[in-house]
Amino acid sequence: MLSAANGPEAIAVWEKNPAPIDLLLTDMVMPSGMSGGELAKELVARNPKLKIIYTSGYSPEILKQDSLLLQGINFLPKPYDLPSLLKAIRLCLDGANCRNTKSAPARRKPPPRPSGTGILPVRRKKPQAKPAAEFSKTFG
Repeated sequence: MLSAANGPEAIAVWEKNPAPIDLLLTDMVMPSGMSGGELAKELVARNPKLKIIYTSGYSPEILKQDSLLLQGINFLPKPYDLPSLLKAIRLCLDGANCRNTKSAPARRKPPPRPSGTGILPVRRKKPQAKPAAEFSKTFG
């Protein structure tokens, strides 16, 4: 599991990491001027099979993304508990509709990545040690 505090940092983590990243967990509203939706479009352009789970303290209606966000599938309203997060991740990795974003044109062709499961959560605050440890035990 990799983590980043904002969109530009997530892109830098993506570029430096040789392992595959199959799932992006991103807040819809982040510091640095890049939204979670913009980050998702950027990363989907690099990996069209990337699965995405969005999170926010705002409702999908307020975010004007209601057609893209399905609560319990690819959208977790804040606050959420660890079981809800784990369930959404499992559903997404098992094939639920978590690719609900239109990809931006690729700026450059990314190098091929080895197969496997990598998850890149992007959130404003650092995770607490206990939930992160539980998450790592569950998903490796």
